[in-house]
Amino acid sequence: MSRKEKVQEAIKQEVSAIIHDELNDPRIGFATVTRVEMSADLEHAKIYVSVLGKQKSEVATFKALESAKGYIRKLLAQRLKMRFIPEIMF
Repeated sequence: MSRKEKVQEAIKQEVSAIIHDELNDPRIGFATVTRVEMSADLEHAKIYVSVLGKQKSEVATFKALESAKGYIRKLLAQRLKMRFIPEIMF
């Protein structure tokens, strides 16, 4: 397993835990992190999220995740032992 794959899996697990345990935003519905794609230089991470429910709840969930992006990145920095934490996109 390459470093990129290990980082992708670690970010997937941590972001999933953060969404379920740390975020108390009522706009976030039942969201599941399906996969993470990292850039070759590990500076950008695309996080793919699946949301169950109607389109209205899906839009609200993505707005909530976008507004919590900085907080999620801060928690990733505390949990992962990496020199640089990638910019995240949902």
